[in-house]
Amino acid sequence: MKILQSLKRKVRQNSLAWQYLLNFKPSVSHMCSKPKLSGEARRVLEDLQRDGIAVTTKDALLGGGSAYQRLEAEVERLQKEDGSKIEAARAHASDPNSIGQKTFIYFLLGDKPPMDSESAFAQFALQEQVLGISDS
Repeated sequence: MKILQSLKRKVRQNSLAWQYLLNFKPSVSHMCSKPKLSGEARRVLEDLQRDGIAVTTKDALLGGGSAYQRLEAEVERLQKEDGSKIEAARAHASDPNSIGQKTFIYFLLGDKPPMDSESAFAQFALQEQVLGISDS
């Protein structure tokens, strides 16, 4: 019995076995349901795949009136709200005694942000063009 459980665990831990044997139907469904990318999003994806980097603008990729504006407003609000904490983190980062610490990281949403599908962050990430690029 223990041998069978051990074998099952090893198969589940193998990514190829998981994707193509145990999770085949959802994997194929996911691969076939990719969003249609606009011309700019397709170019960005091609650049990423070829060069490992791509440059675009929010207007070229997302057009006007996108969720980016809501995201930008939310980031500005959080920066104002946490202004004193951000300044303290900057001061700590420039302190010579902080060498070796990860002072370049500041968790604007906290270290464990809540999952909220209605947040500006989720709405931005779930846009069809953004999701299509990140999911490919």
